[in-house]
Amino acid sequence: MVADHNKVKKTANGIFWTIVGQGSSLVRFASTLVLARLLAPEDFGVIAIAVSIVSLGHLLKDWGWHQAIIQRYEITDEELSSIFWLIALSSLFISIALLLLSSYFGRFYNQSQLPYIIALLIVDLWLRSSFQVPDALLRREMNFKVHAVADLSGGLVGGFAGIAAALMGAGIYSLAIRIVLNSAVLMTILWHTVTWRPKLIFGLKYLRSYASFGIPIFTIGMVGLARSQAEPIIIGKWFSANDLGIYSMAFSLATVFTVQWAQAISRVAYSSLSKEQKNKSDFNHVFLRFNTTILFFILPIAIYVSHESARLVSILLGSKWQSAAELLSVLVWTGVGLSMFTIATTALRSLGKPSIELWLNVAFSIGLIIFIIAGALSENLYTLSIYISFWALLVALISICCTLYMIDVPVVLYFKFNKGVLVSAALFAVVINGFDDFLMPGNHGDSTWLHVLSILAISITIYILSFTAFERKDIAKLYSLFARRI
Repeated sequence: MVADHNKVKKTANGIFWTIVGQGSSLVRFASTLVLARLLAPEDFGVIAIAVSIVSLGHLLKDWGWHQAIIQRYEITDEELSSIFWLIALSSLFISIALLLLSSYFGRFYNQSQLPYIIALLIVDLWLRSSFQVPDALLRREMNFKVHAVADLSGGLVGGFAGIAAALMGAGIYSLAIRIVLNSAVLMTILWHTVTWRPKLIFGLKYLRSYASFGIPIFTIGMVGLARSQAEPIIIGKWFSANDLGIYSMAFSLATVFTVQWAQAISRVAYSSLSKEQKNKSDFNHVFLRFNTTILFFILPIAIYVSHESARLVSILLGSKWQSAAELLSVLVWTGVGLSMFTIATTALRSLGKPSIELWLNVAFSIGLIIFIIAGALSENLYTLSIYISFWALLVALISICCTLYMIDVPVVLYFKFNKGVLVSAALFAVVINGFDDFLMPGNHGDSTWLHVLSILAISITIYILSFTAFERKDIAKLYSLFARRI
């Protein structure tokens, strides 16, 4: 009984600090809004291309070791040191390769600044490679408080530095400076917190036992990278840098409102589910509760953002970004699909079944690339966005059903478990449309904080009351039931 209480307390604490840590996302979001008014959409397009290229290096340096450390039941100091030095060695070779290829990328995308941006982002790669092991150790112990402080501090320092650089005329380089300084702060805080230090020990014999888990995770990461970076790589070549900047901003806004929250909760879910992998009943319940939590947050957010996209873009970004509004209204549903896909694959990974996760990622990535190319051929970003959102939602449904099958939970039970959220979200959609017409009859073009916040406040209030009444329990109790059996 005491053990169960400790599980609940630790999980709830992890969720609390993870949500606090999302303050860093809000800080980065705020700095992005300021930079969007100081810089041109083309600058955001070029940085999106550079980030996509260097992202391959971030994946190649890790090889799944980070996730393997979290998932392992027991781990030795020799294994940790070997992983640390392997990541450092990989980062060195990857950095050299990226520097040598940077001029080619600049010519391929016809962007003269791209090689210099890549060089700056290589510094970020080195900084992040240095704290992979400390980061994994903290997540393994579910010490999300340190992560919250580090993320928030990094977001603040990087954001202020980026804005200062933009005001001084640094242009696109201010975006790279923000990324690098954010990682520098993270590195400093994580190493200051963790007592572990690497020893001069390296041996492949210490890493063999990780291969069965780490290599499939690396493969999944490669597939996931192809999925996540296909848009900037293809759009950057097919469309102009300005178009890519508009799309990237719309997608960034969509993920801030949806995927960012789901990823934060999934970090806690991965640690919690990994500890419950031998207890089927507790595992199933924790999985269902995490699903409910994610749906509770992202569904009303997605409905609201989709409905109010034009006003939000006008208020947050200004008139030069207005063409991002119609993309945002569609891409926010891509965020919903990615969020549900994330929690489903997190459960599979915590069960030690990366091969199934791999096949889901392969199917997702192949289909997504096909839809992106089809959208690019249409030469219309809005059509491309519709294709992507449709595929993301479809794959999310398939992945949830696959995960439920693996843990022997009927699909009917899943929807029964989440009926309060689904019904309340439907009511929310009706209310937000009705009050919009009531507050602003025939005048939907106006963009004022008063109208936007009024509609949001009324709709959220009705949503919460509906959910509470439908579930017949106080909403606060939802979070105290995470590790309790069904």
